[in-house]
Amino acid sequence: MDTSIILGLLQNTAILLAFILIYDYSWVQKKEKRTLRQKVYTGIVLGGISIVLMITPWIQFPGLVFDTRSILLSLSGLFLGLIPTLIAAIISAIYRLSMGGAGVYMGIAVIVTSSAIGIAWNKFRPSWKEKNQVLELILLGLAVHIAMLGCSFLVPKESIRQTVSNILLPLLTIYPAGTLFLGLLMLRQYKNWENRRASEKLLLSEQRFTGLLQNTLLFSLIVDADGKISYSNDPFLKATGYSANELSGKDVFEIFVPEENRNVVRELFLKVLPQPQSFYNKETEIITKDRTRIVVSWNVTVIKDENNIASAIACIGENITIRKKAEAELILAKTKAEENDKLKSVFLTNMSHEIRTPMNAIMGFSNLLGEGNPDGEEKKKYVEIIRHAGDRLLKILNDIIDVSKLEARQLTLNPSECDLNFIFRNSFESFSKSDILKHKPEISFNLLLPADNKEPKFRCDGHRFQQVLDNLITNAIKYTEKGKIETGYRITGGTEENHIEVFVSDTGIGIPRNMNEIVFERFRQVEEGMFHEGAGLGLSISKGIVDLLGGKIWFESEPGKGTTFYFSVPYIKSGDIKTDKEVELNSPPDLKGKSIVIAEDDYNSYYYLKHLLESLKAKTIYAENGQVLIDLLHKQVPDIVFLDINMPVLSGFECLEKIKKERIKTKIIAQTAYAMPEEREKCMASGCDEYLVKPFSRLDVYRVISEVLSH
Repeated sequence: MDTSIILGLLQNTAILLAFILIYDYSWVQKKEKRTLRQKVYTGIVLGGISIVLMITPWIQFPGLVFDTRSILLSLSGLFLGLIPTLIAAIISAIYRLSMGGAGVYMGIAVIVTSSAIGIAWNKFRPSWKEKNQVLELILLGLAVHIAMLGCSFLVPKESIRQTVSNILLPLLTIYPAGTLFLGLLMLRQYKNWENRRASEKLLLSEQRFTGLLQNTLLFSLIVDADGKISYSNDPFLKATGYSANELSGKDVFEIFVPEENRNVVRELFLKVLPQPQSFYNKETEIITKDRTRIVVSWNVTVIKDENNIASAIACIGENITIRKKAEAELILAKTKAEENDKLKSVFLTNMSHEIRTPMNAIMGFSNLLGEGNPDGEEKKKYVEIIRHAGDRLLKILNDIIDVSKLEARQLTLNPSECDLNFIFRNSFESFSKSDILKHKPEISFNLLLPADNKEPKFRCDGHRFQQVLDNLITNAIKYTEKGKIETGYRITGGTEENHIEVFVSDTGIGIPRNMNEIVFERFRQVEEGMFHEGAGLGLSISKGIVDLLGGKIWFESEPGKGTTFYFSVPYIKSGDIKTDKEVELNSPPDLKGKSIVIAEDDYNSYYYLKHLLESLKAKTIYAENGQVLIDLLHKQVPDIVFLDINMPVLSGFECLEKIKKERIKTKIIAQTAYAMPEEREKCMASGCDEYLVKPFSRLDVYRVISEVLSH
């Protein structure tokens, strides 16, 4: 190898030392306040150094020069990152292009590959500074200069062989060694800076700690070898409520240590005194003069006399009562958060199951109805399955809405006169005929009503009362596989304050004792992690409703043997009334000759209403948005308008405003998917005559039509 190559490399390496100085001054020392401007400035300076390197190269033949810019740019990418290296590479490439010569393409390629490899190493091996630094730098040097060797094929063909022959050895030895040497120097500067910063932070921390210690009122206490108090400072006296005279010469254990811990602490004290170790740390609970308890963290030093015999202990303590309480609260909060995360996961999984299962039945059997041609019985069965799945899905949605109302304190009661026996018989008959019991033939379901209460009429929100009863029966069936389920009630209390006490008992799995406190919480189920129909909201909703009714709910259970739920509400008597069954609509309204506009943007909802109304001989007109409705009303005023509140172009409320302003006389029944009480109030206040919440049944439609036509 030509000695001029070695001399040129050594000369270039010497110039690279300036790069190290710039790295230390302009980069490492300003790590915490680097700006884009600083990065650009550093890149320009590096570009200048690269130019200097190219000005002092070793020359193989005219037009083909070599220098150590590959080392500069690769280490720049490794230590300084993208922006400074990119700027330096651009400056270097421009200058090399201006130099021209046979090796111009190789030179530019070396600039690009060296910069790219250094930047990539910085990005994809960010932890290289922590371990195997020498190996990492050697590998970097080899990668850069093997790439440089590959770039030699960009020189004229007649020069490739000579070029490779001349640079092969330095590329695989001196160049990687130079990369390693300069990289280690830069790494040392970086580590030195980190050490300086750590020392500064440690010194600052020590200064702060010293200042804090000087201003902290720590306890100080000296106890002799017999456990008698010989000294106590003012902060300790103030915290415990004693005076120095009250404590001097007194037994520290008798005064300050709780009785249940006294013997243990005294034995520990006697064991500590003869030990060769002289320093201990201990947290203890002490009793103050007013009998409150505080927690103190003690640093204890054994004091020994000239004969090396323990004569006393000196204690420096800190009152950590608040901290321990906070730690306990933090642990409790952490446990609660973890439990909530688990509950959230269980709830979402269960909710997905609860929604997808009925949806699967609805979609599946709807497809079977549409695709095939089932016979009468089979078609009836399909429809029944779809109806049952829809009811199940609707119950989930209603439960979620009820929970939201209870949380927002917006669940309102609608008290009316109710027949207690009718409510129970209605629930009993519904469940007796339901599929849920048909699939559990080993369960007997019994209704036990008091024989002496023939017509127990009372004032209550019958719908909500029955909702609680149905929730408890559903729960009993869910967790019972065989045996019996019984429900009934009894009247309790004196003549002034009678109560209705309802019970639902089962012979199911029972409730584990560790679940007793949480069964009424939202989304909780007895067997969490196992799929049971329902979202875990029924008992929570039931408790909320019973509280609103002015009652209470509780249970008795024995795991493996069964559970009995009770709820009790005030028994407010009322006079003779018609039962719910007697006022129930038994026949549809007569709509022959009536014109009804259905203002609804959802075609399926329109088609459902159209079918119900035309089956009653009504004439229906379709308005797909609010503007179409207003245009229709200008031409013809119908007997009734079914008005969807959430419509395009003009909303339902905007339509109501125009109808009111133009004094168009027609009956308006609002229909909406919003189930909150304030929505009904808003609709009625805006001019509606009746109100329907989606989804609604045939009987719901008959009821509201009968109401508006009767006025």
